[in-house]
Amino acid sequence: MRPLTSSELFGVWEQTLDQPLIARTIKLLELASGEHADIASLPIGERDARMFRLREWLFGNRMFQTATCPACSEKIEWETLSGDIQIHPGTASPRIIELSRNSYEVKFRLVNSADIVNLIKNKIPPEQSANYLLQHCILEVKKSGGLISKENLPAEIAETIEEEMSVRDPQADVQLNLGCPACHHQWQTGFNIMSFFWAEINHWAQKIMQEIFVLARFFGWSEQDILAMSPRRRQLYLQMINT
Repeated sequence: MRPLTSSELFGVWEQTLDQPLIARTIKLLELASGEHADIASLPIGERDARMFRLREWLFGNRMFQTATCPACSEKIEWETLSGDIQIHPGTASPRIIELSRNSYEVKFRLVNSADIVNLIKNKIPPEQSANYLLQHCILEVKKSGGLISKENLPAEIAETIEEEMSVRDPQADVQLNLGCPACHHQWQTGFNIMSFFWAEINHWAQKIMQEIFVLARFFGWSEQDILAMSPRRRQLYLQMINT
C-alpha cells in the first residue's frame, strides 16, 4: 500500500459519490494497494486494517468521536488514537479454515467485501443476513467422512463456525465500551472504520473544494495545480488572501 495524493483522494471521492459505502471503500483501497489488489476478497478485518493504515497516512492517528447516550440522550465526545481501536491478532488466519465437531468436518472462509456487496445487491432482509453470509462462506461439509449439503448443517455447528469466525477475524466487529458522564450509564457500540473514514473524507473534500475556489479565483491557478500543493502551502496562500 501507499499514501494517496490530494488529487487521487479527491478523484476517487468524486467518482464514487453515488456508490454504496462498500463499493467506495473497495475503490479507495484498490487505488492505494495497486491495480492487481483483490480487495473484495480480503477478510473484513484485513480490509479494515488497511483502512486504518491509509487513514493514518492521510489524517494522522488521532480520532475525534461522538455518541449519544441511549439512557439520557446526553451527547458525549472523546478523542482516541487509532491504535487503541485496532485489534492485532497473533497470527494471520488462513484463507480456508477447517473445523471438526462431533462427526462433522467443515471447510469455510471468512466473510469478505464481495459477500457484503452480494448481500446488498440481492436485498437480503436484516434478519436473514447472518445466515446468508454463513452459507456463502461454508465451502464444504462432511459428516462421518461423506459429503452433505451445507443447508443440512445443524444449528449448533453453524453457531460454532460463527464463533470461530469472530475469533479468527476480531477486527471485523469492533465494539467500544462507553460511559455517560451525566447519568453514568454504560453501554457498548460498534465502530465502523468505513463510515468513520468516509465521513472524514467527505468533510475534507468539501473543505478542499472551498480552498480551490478561493485560490483559483484569486490567483487564477488550475485545480490540478492547487491539489498538487501541500496542505501547508495552500494554507499559507489562503492566509495571504485574508490579510
